[in-house]
Amino acid sequence: MANKIILFLFIFFIVNTIFAEEKTNENGNSIIPLLTYEYVAFDDLYYHNMGGSLIYTHGDLSPPVDVERNSLVVLGAYNAFLFSENIFNDSALMHRANITLVRKIKSHFIMGSLVSASDKPLYIGGLRTARTGLGYGYEFIRNNHFSLTLGAIAWVGDFGIEMGNGNPLPVLPLPIALFAYTSKWFNASFEFFGEPSLNMTIAPEQKIRLTSVFWMEQYRNINDLFFDITLWYRFFSNEHRLGDFAGLGLGIKNNGTMFVFSEKDKSYELNKYSAYAIVDLSFLQISGGLAFNGREIYDGTLQNKIGNGFFVSAQLAWKF
Repeated sequence: MANKIILFLFIFFIVNTIFAEEKTNENGNSIIPLLTYEYVAFDDLYYHNMGGSLIYTHGDLSPPVDVERNSLVVLGAYNAFLFSENIFNDSALMHRANITLVRKIKSHFIMGSLVSASDKPLYIGGLRTARTGLGYGYEFIRNNHFSLTLGAIAWVGDFGIEMGNGNPLPVLPLPIALFAYTSKWFNASFEFFGEPSLNMTIAPEQKIRLTSVFWMEQYRNINDLFFDITLWYRFFSNEHRLGDFAGLGLGIKNNGTMFVFSEKDKSYELNKYSAYAIVDLSFLQISGGLAFNGREIYDGTLQNKIGNGFFVSAQLAWKF
């Protein structure tokens, strides 16, 4: 289930913050194309990450408490990872594809997702490389400061759990838990679709603020605790006629990427810590900094430390 939590957070980060000061068109619809590029170089390895996304939204994603929810978010995304050397002497080009739908009707929450990360763009022929989920939740509590949604989701894939006959368990039901708290000085949200994720913002309405996100995809050691913490200076306040659209930040993060080979019983992960600076203009984000403690993980076992290096990345988006 790698990257599903990141994908969900990515959707709502884009549609709720990157153009927060803009409104949808008169039909209540908006379309957001997004292009991304990242270059990461270590002592013994480098790679390019190139991709694009298209997000469609309908309705108000954050309506007032006295207004019933009626919104739709659909995301299609693809990224290509080009490494400087072949992985498992097989391929230097890896692919990730995501399709996600989130529908909210009154207190009802419906989510569908397809995630693939492999040496082929979208491999049909097994459960190992692509995982599909369909879930339902109900919002039991919603007021000006607090909301709580509970439900269940069924994931279809290969989760490394064997049944009695030696075949992998194809369907894994898991709970859904969505929690959010908002106030003038502190915002927090917790999401669980199979893996935990926690978002926090200190002083969300101030020019100087601290944002953070923590999540886990594996549970092997402390390196599996991924995070991204940024101290921001925003140029304008929320009340400014230009809105809160621009800022500078300094941050530190631990993140990574994982791929499963389509016709081999093998997996590959590349994780790293980073310290960075970022320029955010809402429609354009540029960041760069140091990458350190790079590590390759083959089949769930640490095999190679690839040293230190640097990274640069850019993200361009617009809302129609």
